[in-house]
Amino acid sequence: MGNEKQLDSGPVYFLGVDGGGTKTQALIGLRVGEKLEIVGAGQGGPSNPRAVGFDQAFANITIATHSAFANAGIHPQVCSRAVLCLAGAGREQEKLAVESWALQSGLARQVRLISEAEAVLAAASPTQSHCEAEIALIGGTGSLAWGRLIGTSTMARSGGWGYLLGDEGSGFWLGQQLLQLACQAADKRVDNQQVLVAVLRRLELASPNELIQWCYGSDGSRERIAAMAPLVFELQQVQSVSDVIASGAKALAEMIIAVIHQLGCKSYELAMAGSVMLHQLDYRERVLAHLGDVGLAPLRQTCVDQPVRGSLQLAAR
Repeated sequence: MGNEKQLDSGPVYFLGVDGGGTKTQALIGLRVGEKLEIVGAGQGGPSNPRAVGFDQAFANITIATHSAFANAGIHPQVCSRAVLCLAGAGREQEKLAVESWALQSGLARQVRLISEAEAVLAAASPTQSHCEAEIALIGGTGSLAWGRLIGTSTMARSGGWGYLLGDEGSGFWLGQQLLQLACQAADKRVDNQQVLVAVLRRLELASPNELIQWCYGSDGSRERIAAMAPLVFELQQVQSVSDVIASGAKALAEMIIAVIHQLGCKSYELAMAGSVMLHQLDYRERVLAHLGDVGLAPLRQTCVDQPVRGSLQLAAR
């Protein structure tokens, strides 16, 4: 895409958005010569349409975008191009709904919706290592592995089925497993009193019976359960919890392996993103160890803490 001008010959702004189950981030960019400069950053609430509905998702995208313009000291305006990365909007009808809204609402003149994995790979800045493929592993509230053969249109995915059908190894899955261990301890089915006590203390609950209301009694339980993931790692000295961590790491590695087999590649670069993968070094190392054990270690691995940068880079291309 070549040089572009606004109708008023003013600056040409680009918009990158990354929306998930807990928050939405937006970046406003401006090209200065050959360099892309970030001029504004904003944030809003969750914009996963499957979790909060399209209306709320659109409202939070708008809030994040206006916040980014305010941060830049610019009055909100129509951007030249926008690339949106939204969790829960991967099916064709969802893409059409989001892109149609974005165009009609004046978000940008050109709009493209991509997967979180595509944004992660764009932000990872792959090296010229002559790898056959690039693969992204998302381990946040949910989990997903997605990859493509470099220079081709061949793509593959594993995971991403959502918390009811999958999301193994994710923050939600880890938190759910921990809460189940606590409930089993309350029933005296297993001897996990340390886990039960730690869970009740973290949630400031007086008795195990209050877990039912905490879990089912309000909206946002998926995100609240995912927020229990850090406690899982704090309790990893407990054997049953250690087993959960090991199982989660293996599941994430198996997603990557499934993508490798689908692509039929022998060498690849790995980009990892999501709160769990970013904040739990030992967990990442367990995933990489599983890959090494089967002879499928990546040639290079990186962590991406802001996929929204990838969205902006793609918007400005």
